Amino acid sequence: MNIRYSLLFLFISPIFSFIFTNDFRKTLIRKNIDFLDDQIYHYLYLRLKLVKEIGRLKESPDSIFDSRREKEILQRLQEKNQIEDEKFIEAIWFPIFHKSKQIQFDNL
Repeated sequence: MNIRYSLLFLFISPIFSFIFTNDFRKTLIRKNIDFLDDQIYHYLYLRLKLVKEIGRLKESPDSIFDSRREKEILQRLQEKNQIEDEKFIEAIWFPIFHKSKQIQFDNL
């Protein structure tokens, strides 16, 4: 499913809610969630490939942990955060940071 097709579901569902059954609307919404999950997976995969490459460029285990870089990333994402839960970004990104460091250690 391409992005235009998926985004079409986002717009059609509320506009024609009086025509579609709740089950059909749930199916449309779930298709959008599936599409977004696939996109998230794809971009996480690309991110981890880049992390692996950076790990190859680092010369020692001490250079893997960069708290300044993690703070920069969190601050940049917090500025974009439109979710009411203030801890949402940290809850998602801390495991990503952790896995990224593991990958870099493995590639020294």
